[in-house]
Amino acid sequence: MAILVSLLGSLCGAIATIITGVIAVWVTIRQIRQTQDKILKDSYSSLLEERREILLVAFQDPVIRKWILNNFGFENIPEDQEKLYFLTLLDIDHYQHVYYRYSRGLFPKELWPSWRNSMLNSFNTKLFQDIWASRFLGAVAQEFKKYKEDGFPDI
Repeated sequence: MAILVSLLGSLCGAIATIITGVIAVWVTIRQIRQTQDKILKDSYSSLLEERREILLVAFQDPVIRKWILNNFGFENIPEDQEKLYFLTLLDIDHYQHVYYRYSRGLFPKELWPSWRNSMLNSFNTKLFQDIWASRFLGAVAQEFKKYKEDGFPDI
């Protein structure tokens, strides 16, 4: 009887050790995922900030702005409309990044409906449609193209 109690105690101890090990592994994996998510969010935010600074310089410099517009097929834009076209390019690019962040859980869900409505309204304008139909489309990620072509469905 004492041997049976001893074996039962050893078995319970072994099971407790295994459960503790599994829990420790689960907690470690969870912490690694949280760290990876934070690194991803931080690096993406950093990338966007750097891009924003570059685009600000391009927006302010008429030579760079004209070169970018020409690159996307807008060679004959009147000078007084260049900034409007450039800002529309930036808007589409920004919408794409907001969509990317939202689709990966990196954007507040409660703000998404207003952003989606803003995209719908913007893409219904002739200027947005003209730019979407230009060579600029080659600079847009396939995932966002599909989302736009599907009519901006709820996700």
